[in-house]
Amino acid sequence: MLPFFKRPRRPRPNEAPKAAPRQTTKWRRLLGSRRVIDTVLLGLTMVTAARLVSAAVAHPPPVAVPGDIVPIERAANWMADVNVVHAHNLSGPFAAPGSVCQLNISRMAKTGGSLTVLAVRADGVMLSWAGGPTAAPGKACAGGQTGLLVSDADYRSLLMRVPADQ
Repeated sequence: MLPFFKRPRRPRPNEAPKAAPRQTTKWRRLLGSRRVIDTVLLGLTMVTAARLVSAAVAHPPPVAVPGDIVPIERAANWMADVNVVHAHNLSGPFAAPGSVCQLNISRMAKTGGSLTVLAVRADGVMLSWAGGPTAAPGKACAGGQTGLLVSDADYRSLLMRVPADQ
């Protein structure tokens, strides 16, 4: 056997002649280079993202703040989905949720009154009711003596009402 360095070499292939320049395609002539297309697409993406962010900043979801007052009045036309809101009686801002009660918006609107935000908790919003009965006897909430705990979604639904002039 021959040593490795004395092995015969394979002949190298001849170099191919240089090819003619590529012809430009129809699309490349119309749109230019791909870099231009990528730049336009990136620009459109950035504009769309900026518009989405500005819309989110301009219209944030309603957030409860202690001291906010939600008036329940006869003149307002409440949305159809907001007839009954389920709540829990609370003895204090740090107490565990108590018994379940109802806030019947149409019944509360007959006598009028207002809900006041007392505290914002991780599990909902603590409200205080000043007005007449909140529902039929046995289902009514305690009202002003204790707080009422409603979920964030129910609080947002309490804020949604159609203006009286429509």
